Amino acid sequence: MNQDLVAALRTIPTTGQPLPYHEIDVDLGSLGSRVLQVYACPIDWDDPRDRTMIFLAMEDVTDRKREQERKQQLLREQAARIEAERANRRKDEFLAVLAHELRNPLAPILNSVLVLGATNAQPSDLAWALKVLERQVRHMSRLIEDLLEVSRVMRGAIQLRKEPSDLSKVTVISGFEVASKLRARPEFDDVIIIAVSGCGQEDTLKRSGEAGFDDYAVKPIDLDKLNGLMRRTRRQD
Repeated sequence: MNQDLVAALRTIPTTGQPLPYHEIDVDLGSLGSRVLQVYACPIDWDDPRDRTMIFLAMEDVTDRKREQERKQQLLREQAARIEAERANRRKDEFLAVLAHELRNPLAPILNSVLVLGATNAQPSDLAWALKVLERQVRHMSRLIEDLLEVSRVMRGAIQLRKEPSDLSKVTVISGFEVASKLRARPEFDDVIIIAVSGCGQEDTLKRSGEAGFDDYAVKPIDLDKLNGLMRRTRRQD
């Protein structure tokens, strides 16, 4: 018999308390390995020798345990499938946004090439076309770099090195300052900057416009809404 169960049964005469339901694994020969649920409690009876009688009940719960394990396995598989489907949706959304971003520079690039190939193009037109080409190529280069970063993260090629930092020496900069600094650099002229905040007060909206944000979104915000803001901003341009 299971040694832990025997030790627990021996405490009943001393404590007078019943043994809580106890599960043990036993080998029943031809029946194979089974799981038994054991319950024991003292019986109140008059014994001249002051011996304690114990009521002991055992129930074979093997099939019940297996059914519970099967249901738990099904739940784990269902959760894993849902998570995989969610990851696939996020990947599809990311690829859709990326394709949209990569396609946008193609029209100005094509227009610039046509201008450069025109026989009657003026020097100012040629300079404009070269500037547009440079700006759009830089934009596509940043997108490709971002895609490569995502690929490295998914492949586990990026390692995070953790080290303590003195927060008192960390320079804090607001989103308004970041937008202003970006707008001051020519290479970010065609970059769309959307402010995402937890509040939508009038003064905050005004400050975001003055800082150079193209649009403003209040949390919570989903990917479809963000894409809609970006498409609307492009149409306004």
